[in-house]
Amino acid sequence: MHLNIAKEFLKGSDLALANELYRVAAANAYYAIFWAAQAALRHVGVVREEWSHGGLRQTFGSELIKKQALMPRQMGEWFTDTHTH
Repeated sequence: MHLNIAKEFLKGSDLALANELYRVAAANAYYAIFWAAQAALRHVGVVREEWSHGGLRQTFGSELIKKQALMPRQMGEWFTDTHTH
């Protein structure tokens, strides 16, 4: 389910970009990452009913990048960059 939501936001980002709606594209790209990160964490057994944005970024980095080394460091940087810009 979480990955399907991520795909929907990514499709929305693509459509917005094609129509030169850059802020909408960026916001949807961020939410695609937000939901994909939840899906990745669920895949390794880290499940929460609700995530704060900061809590998800922190757990994604500590669990999937540092602890389990399943994601490259760049993924954490992209996640942070899309939220702060």
